[in-house]
Amino acid sequence: MSEKAKKEEVPKFSYKLSLDQPFWIQQLTDNFALRKAVRLSLFAYFFLVFILLYFTVGKLIPYFQWQVKVALTLFASWQISVKVSDLRPDDKLPPVFLWDFIVYQFGYGLKAIEIYKGQKYEKVKLRSVDEFMEEE
Repeated sequence: MSEKAKKEEVPKFSYKLSLDQPFWIQQLTDNFALRKAVRLSLFAYFFLVFILLYFTVGKLIPYFQWQVKVALTLFASWQISVKVSDLRPDDKLPPVFLWDFIVYQFGYGLKAIEIYKGQKYEKVKLRSVDEFMEEE
């Protein structure tokens, strides 16, 4: 093998793996640090889920005092955000996956088109029991 052929076989370095690594936060201020490092995305998901839960579910339970609603919403939103930040469907971040899913549903789902291995198939409408019994 010539030197030129050996140089062409060397794979190029992929930055995708290193750029996909999450940012970890442990030291919040000079005086306060967390026991374990936490992903930055966890705080973003926590804030979004808290706002969503507080203004939707919080309005559905008016008989609790506001302190109890805030405490329940804080707990639920923290638990949900921990699960969401660990989630990697199709090796994508949850917002990217959600966007792709919405685009797919509006592009193909409402038109009753299925895609399997690059081929498009029309969904077959299921027959009712009466239609099935009439054929026999």
